[in-house]
Amino acid sequence: MLGKDLTNSLRLKTLRSIIRSLQFMYFKMRKEVFIDGERYNVLENVFNPKLFCSSELMVEAIKRIGISSNEMVLDMGTGSGILAITLAKQGVRVIAIDINRDAVRCARINARNHRVDIDIICSDLFSCLRKKKLFDLIVFNIPYLN
Repeated sequence: MLGKDLTNSLRLKTLRSIIRSLQFMYFKMRKEVFIDGERYNVLENVFNPKLFCSSELMVEAIKRIGISSNEMVLDMGTGSGILAITLAKQGVRVIAIDINRDAVRCARINARNHRVDIDIICSDLFSCLRKKKLFDLIVFNIPYLN
């Protein structure tokens, strides 16, 4: 009986592992995702925000903190531009930066599709910004990559 229980337990663990891998590959291969009911494109070589729930949590947090329209916000590591777009839809002035050229292109496509005006720059962290540039808020949803 013990051997049968162990075999079933191993089968269940293997099945769970396969399902997790398939879910990961599904989201990794998706060309578009939906966050908070909004559609976003995700180009190849751009981090897919559906792989982890952090983008959805950050969008919710941005909506709750109530940023005023006269504030300046930096979205560092913008990726597909989801956070920058959420902020811009609130009337906030946004500068979005990413080191990945594909991510910058992806964020520009998404900004155009959502009809928002965002300064999207390809740069390594703060190197493109003037030294005295001040922001009221900096958002940085760091991807969990190896």
